Amino acid sequence: MTTVGFEQVLDLKKTTRRAVLAGGGLLAAGLLSGCAASMVHSGPTLTGRRLLTLSIERSYAQLASANGFWDSRYRLAIPRLSGTQPASASNDPALQRQLNDYAYKAILEAQPVLMDAAERLPMKYGRQAYRGQMSISAFMRRGFGASLDNVLFSNLYTIIGNGSSISLAMQQQLAHDAADALWRTIAANEAELKAHPGELDTEPMHTAV
Repeated sequence: MTTVGFEQVLDLKKTTRRAVLAGGGLLAAGLLSGCAASMVHSGPTLTGRRLLTLSIERSYAQLASANGFWDSRYRLAIPRLSGTQPASASNDPALQRQLNDYAYKAILEAQPVLMDAAERLPMKYGRQAYRGQMSISAFMRRGFGASLDNVLFSNLYTIIGNGSSISLAMQQQLAHDAADALWRTIAANEAELKAHPGELDTEPMHTAV
């Protein structure tokens, strides 16, 4: 992971949300460039999008009920930055709790951006997701993963502020770790909903698109 400096953070804060929200530019570019060969036109797309958005909503609800990342199911370790921090820093419970609280706040602030991206996700990748080759959350992560890291990093910088003892490099790694935990939770909820399709309200879940 490339570490960014102070000036780059300021540029990132100005561009990240605008790029994600203004027409889904980052998302569309990443998805279409990486997946064009596998995309096919499908029929109605409500089922796939409903599965994705409900998986995201459930993940946020679970984090909220667990009071954030500090719950043992989701707890984030202190980022290890090789050669830049003493070994004792990895065993600081107060710092770990603080970082988990910051990460949860950043995740909460990112929810509207994530939901907007889910609504804009191209649903023309067709049958591959429903044949077990790729879950819809994995498909979204492949195109939007780096953008979510940037959104969380921007959020963390706003929450923590400049001049903190928590370095920009640690904030950047924390953003990546928080995003990874969220994606894994979304994927687990998607798998659960696929296993119990009756939980998708009264809408039938098709096995092909």
